[in-house]
Amino acid sequence: MPPPGLLLRIVLTILLSLFLSERYVKSRRSGATSNSALAADTIRRVALTLSVFWIACWCAISVARLHFPFELEWIGGAMHDHCMRILHGDPLYVPPGGGWFPYEYPPVYFLVSGTLMRWMHDDTFVPMRLVSIFSTVGSACVVFLWTRSLVMPYCVVDRPATRSIPGCWGFLAAGIFVATYRFTGAWYDAERLDMLFIFLSLCGGYLLHTGDTCSVKEGNAGRNSIYACFYTVAAACLLSVAFFTKQQAILFAIGGAGALFFRRAYIRLGAFVGTSVIIDWLAVRQLNVTSNNWFSYYCFKVPLANGIRIPLALQFVFADIPLYAAVILLGAVAIKASTSRQADMLASAPVNSIVCTRDAVFIGVFLMGLLGSMLSRAHWGGAENVLIAGYVVLAMAGCALAGRRICIDGCGAIWLYMLVICQFVAVAYRPDLQVPREKNRVAAERYRSLIQRLEHEGGVICLDHGGQTSVPHFQIMGLLDVMGTEKQVPDEIVQALRSHRYAVVVTDASPNATGLMKEVLKYYPNVESARLEDTWVVTGFPTPSPQRSVYILRP
Repeated sequence: MPPPGLLLRIVLTILLSLFLSERYVKSRRSGATSNSALAADTIRRVALTLSVFWIACWCAISVARLHFPFELEWIGGAMHDHCMRILHGDPLYVPPGGGWFPYEYPPVYFLVSGTLMRWMHDDTFVPMRLVSIFSTVGSACVVFLWTRSLVMPYCVVDRPATRSIPGCWGFLAAGIFVATYRFTGAWYDAERLDMLFIFLSLCGGYLLHTGDTCSVKEGNAGRNSIYACFYTVAAACLLSVAFFTKQQAILFAIGGAGALFFRRAYIRLGAFVGTSVIIDWLAVRQLNVTSNNWFSYYCFKVPLANGIRIPLALQFVFADIPLYAAVILLGAVAIKASTSRQADMLASAPVNSIVCTRDAVFIGVFLMGLLGSMLSRAHWGGAENVLIAGYVVLAMAGCALAGRRICIDGCGAIWLYMLVICQFVAVAYRPDLQVPREKNRVAAERYRSLIQRLEHEGGVICLDHGGQTSVPHFQIMGLLDVMGTEKQVPDEIVQALRSHRYAVVVTDASPNATGLMKEVLKYYPNVESARLEDTWVVTGFPTPSPQRSVYILRP
């Protein structure tokens, strides 16, 4: 269940959205368009202003957090260790042992960030965050372009006033995407791979959609076919790179292939699938050769072994999706309002053939985005960041449907814009709370000083945080993933504990005789606690927490 405050926000959003939806239907039935034109324009300006406001807030937050010298998210330090291995030419995928072994992620983000570190001569978190920031900006641009392209064919030729509507709703979709920053874990500028994955996936889907558009354009059929195939192959390449950023991208590729099959575009389907299979097979083969098959172990076997947990999947349905109630109802009322009048108006439009065919790719991406978020949420360790894909496709779908509705029949536009405002209010947050403060910096420095003092006793393993010890080591989430696969603590880890390879074990978790800690306490029974007044982590799971101690375990 969500926290009480969030639950109240969700309930109020749903109730207000239902009210606005009912008002929209009534206004459309009354046919009162002229009397509400001025009001609709005013409400539209308010919605656009909110979009600008939240985009500006995120830009300010990302600039303020860029040079914070410590991890923003609690496994950011371990992600940095991955990039440092790339920077120093060390292998990424090695057997799980008492030293270092990786997360269950493919290598593209680490390769891009490590390369940027080399170019910038900067091995801090800055290059990693720049990758996320530029990916977020790129994603917002793709959201704008894709949503606009979905609305544009519905602009009626004899109504010039509709020409600005596609851009308006494209911008609103991008604004909703950026405004959801806090409720997807504040990941957009963090040292994580999610935004690069989202950007590459959106680019791949948009190029495939563009190829679909080219294939039905009037004019030179041969040239259009060449363009369509070019966009299709380019989309396959980008989605393959996205897959080697985060495995979830394979769902978008499946959605795109399904759309081409539905469209009976068999030549382009063959080009898309063939390109994807060749790139993926060659890359997997090379990565397995260089890692002695450990790449497939971490990136395929480990994620699949964790399975799906039904209670977590239900959380996605009953706690995560309701936050987007306004956008969902925005699209729902636009669909419900469709009448034979729409068909009559579009029948005479010169772009009618495009309108009837161009949505297949987006529908495939939309379904796979929701499915991917639900499966990832139901996966052990699926935090708020996995909602990004589902939320972004919902924003695009809702805004595209509303924009089409207004292009065809402007009646009730005021209520559609008010639903957008309602969505902005639903995801509102305090920007100042996302920026690290002096107390966070002090807490990080105290923790680092503690680790440095302990290293005078010998080797230290800091289970919950990477980048803190002089010698990098595995992190607890990576170990728990492997334990979920092997159904036990790996023998190499047990041997390292038994032989007292580490002089000190540091953990943020309460040491109790269960799971991993049961094994640790066998060989490190002497427990000391050190309480911090705050945490430096301002994104995701706040650990170490001021409400509990940091524990120091010795033989």
